[in-house]
Amino acid sequence: MKEMQATSSAEMIELNDNLIKKYLDELASRGRNQETVKTYNRCLRELRSFLLRENLPLSREAVTLWHDSLEKSGLSVSSVNVRMSSAKGVLEYAGILPAALPRESAETKQSQPIPTRTEYLRMLYSICAFGTRQEYFLVKIFGQIGLDMREMPRLTVEACQAGEVTGSNGQTTPIPAGLCRELLQYAAERGIASGPVMVTQSGHLIHRANINHMLNHAAEKAGLPPEKFTPSALARMCRRAQNDIWKKLEPLYIQSYEHLLDTEQAMFVWPQES
Repeated sequence: MKEMQATSSAEMIELNDNLIKKYLDELASRGRNQETVKTYNRCLRELRSFLLRENLPLSREAVTLWHDSLEKSGLSVSSVNVRMSSAKGVLEYAGILPAALPRESAETKQSQPIPTRTEYLRMLYSICAFGTRQEYFLVKIFGQIGLDMREMPRLTVEACQAGEVTGSNGQTTPIPAGLCRELLQYAAERGIASGPVMVTQSGHLIHRANINHMLNHAAEKAGLPPEKFTPSALARMCRRAQNDIWKKLEPLYIQSYEHLLDTEQAMFVWPQES
């Protein structure tokens, strides 16, 4: 990619419409597909809004701050990485050296424990044999939905009926159909007609300390490392599985979309004037 002339750290660069358009035009000229360009456009508009809100110029430091705010927002790792990829690209195009840009939290991710699918299934088998239904559902909720523990109050009967949880940030997370059926049956058996599903016998929300205690206890009974069965570790396992599937499906998605566009192009061509 042809880059702008390198700039010094003292120069202020604004991420304006003109810079975004030039960078996206450059991407398109290099053969990047239309969907990728649209995605980068959306991400860079988000970055621009962040910079305007924080009154910051485009810089490595500003993008690092954006990265930190994205991680705290509850976005998935893949969503954060897409945004960082777009940010790195425009930094390179603008001539700002990206050496200090976060590298998708690679070192952090390597140090974070994640259960394997085999360990996850072993945990469920053990709970079915020796554990409680709450332990069973907690492992599935964090391992299949990737739900943040802070969002547990939003896992309601109504959410299970709708098949999705709406987070505090407004984003929806699908609940697998099988898990929905199990949770609704569990709620009906306990006389929970509405509101949060995972509650104590007295109807109060389960405290996060009790959730951690139950998962640790279940992991020890299964002979598994407790640090691999915290809510966050199970959520990482869920996101990794989803990301692995998406990586395999993405080329097919892009190919199918481009085929659709080719078909439309063949059907609708503006008639040339005679």
